[in-house]
Amino acid sequence: MALAVPSTTAIWHEPPTLSPDDLAITDWPLLSAILHRRGIRTPADVKRFLYPGELPFGDPMLLPDMHQAVSMIRDALESGETIGVFGDYDVDGISSTAMLTRALRRMGGSVVPRIPHRVNDGYGLNSKAVRAFASDGCRLLITVDCGSSNVAEIDLALSLGMKVIVVDHHRVHHELPREIAFISPKRDVNAYPEAELATAGVAYMLVRALLGDDEAEMYPLRRTGDRRRCRAIAWREQNDRCPWPRAPATLESAGIQDPLQDRRDRPARDRRVRHRLVIGPRINAAGRMDSPDLALEWFLADDVESSTPYSQQLDRLNRERQADTKRVTQEAELQIRMHDDGGGQPALVVDGRDWSPGVIGIVAGRLAERFNRPAIVISRGPQFSTGSARTAGEVDIVEAIRACRDLLERFGGHTAAAGLMIETAKIDRFRQALSNAVLDQLDGELPVRELHLDAEVPHEDLSLATVEKLDVLEPCGHGNDRPLFLVRGLRPDRIRTSRDGKHLLFNVTDRYGKQHQATFFSAGERCGELMACGMIDAAADLRRNTWNGRVSLQLRLTDFRPASG
Repeated sequence: MALAVPSTTAIWHEPPTLSPDDLAITDWPLLSAILHRRGIRTPADVKRFLYPGELPFGDPMLLPDMHQAVSMIRDALESGETIGVFGDYDVDGISSTAMLTRALRRMGGSVVPRIPHRVNDGYGLNSKAVRAFASDGCRLLITVDCGSSNVAEIDLALSLGMKVIVVDHHRVHHELPREIAFISPKRDVNAYPEAELATAGVAYMLVRALLGDDEAEMYPLRRTGDRRRCRAIAWREQNDRCPWPRAPATLESAGIQDPLQDRRDRPARDRRVRHRLVIGPRINAAGRMDSPDLALEWFLADDVESSTPYSQQLDRLNRERQADTKRVTQEAELQIRMHDDGGGQPALVVDGRDWSPGVIGIVAGRLAERFNRPAIVISRGPQFSTGSARTAGEVDIVEAIRACRDLLERFGGHTAAAGLMIETAKIDRFRQALSNAVLDQLDGELPVRELHLDAEVPHEDLSLATVEKLDVLEPCGHGNDRPLFLVRGLRPDRIRTSRDGKHLLFNVTDRYGKQHQATFFSAGERCGELMACGMIDAAADLRRNTWNGRVSLQLRLTDFRPASG
């Protein structure tokens, strides 16, 4: 079938040939090539990028409206006014809410934190929460990771006698009331040198402005750089500059030994495990599967003993989230193949009655990556249904959805991801309309996957030592992706698929006769194609593989093609 990911349809953008001077910006040519591809061209830039935590943060007062926000908060504290803090239900929003709540309470403030329920309240500030804050006597409302698009709700808060501070990281295309303080690095008037802060990073700058750097160090940020954007803060977190007493309880609940024990003998990757592999998914699971209040209370707990019950609940919810995600993904993939007419669908729209709204965004992302098509996964309701969208290729997904707005109750989002609500009876019409909108956007062509390769790896560098040296690039995530390498002239053998047939598992032999493990996820259908290749070029990143106590190099492929020569 056309959507079975059958071939190397991706466009490979190979790394450029660099001059000796370009390769000399570090003492390792491979690292120099990677950094050059990312726009880092001088030794000074290298130092700022690789060791940002050793440099001072910028002045938080350079962020828009920071002076006004600090003044509003100090006035509220001096007057003994109750302060409301409202944050989104994901890791960024929950951690930002907890950080500000703890800091304001440390300053003697009376603080009421709230996180919306994904199903009952939906995304963003809502009028019910605003009225609840007013009933609690709040005279100052601080929104974090939301508020930028909540003009009506902010107007309601102002009409109820509250002052408002918006702490966010989104770009805004409309005017918010002038009497509020709106702190966002994406505002046109921003003078802070780092414009790609996550909300937790913006909240941290507010804490710095209120308490100073020494006191602010007590408020660790476990979500500002990993899959987010502020490398300087993430670097400090990765290197464990701040205490975090709740982490051991969560790790224990997950059956994982604390990787920071004896950390001097462990590589940098283990110092990332707390958040990336353990903590972050469990915090998100609270909002996806139950109530985000569980994660908020975990953040606000003062010690391991009081946080342990929340840790255990978060772990249970994460296991439920994993199982639900797997089931919905399988059902969605089956539905895609049932709808495929052999010609290839420009966009994927799937729906199910018992698909949890908490996992449809994850599933949409997996489908978009697997099939290289924009994907919308809809949780079908009796009358109205909710959907989550992720893009692929060069498609602006929110603009494609906007072209179908006559069929929708509401929608919102950005280029890469969006959400919507639709009358259930209109889903089939929307499926066709979205495909037409994607085709219009791409001038009648199907989405094409493009691979931007960071550097070519010579076979002598295919080793665990190379992986260890690449740790200097961590933490990787959005804006600092794992390096994707071009490796030419590998001979595949022992080719097989995983038990479920979904993944390719094989070995590759380099020109020195050394064998390495290789995996290509969600590419089981390409087994025959790989077998037909005597030699391949691989687009892959380099990983550690640990099995039975033995650590070896693994190539994780994104694509392959017959060897070019």
